[in-house]
Amino acid sequence: MEGEEEFAQAIAAADAALKELKDRFAQVLQDQATLAELQSQRQQVKTDKPPAWKTELAHIEKQIEAIALNLESRLIQWRSFKEPFWQIIRYGGLGFILGWLLHRWLHS
Repeated sequence: MEGEEEFAQAIAAADAALKELKDRFAQVLQDQATLAELQSQRQQVKTDKPPAWKTELAHIEKQIEAIALNLESRLIQWRSFKEPFWQIIRYGGLGFILGWLLHRWLHS
């Protein structure tokens, strides 16, 4: 029974991770399409130069920066570093303590 519960939990976790990945992929596709559209608008403004082209260009640049930041920030998340971080802390700390104990033992 315990193994079945663990298996069900693992499947639920994998399903949640897959849904999150699908949502992220959809968001990335949407952001990439928006980014391409904004870059096209930026090029159009640069070539046509309407009366308020500098303000319009600045607005488009801000939107492009926001989307680029959104795309970059979602690629790197704390969860991707959480497990390796704690493993480094755990094994690095354990190695430090063992080294210190060996040093004390050899020099006493």
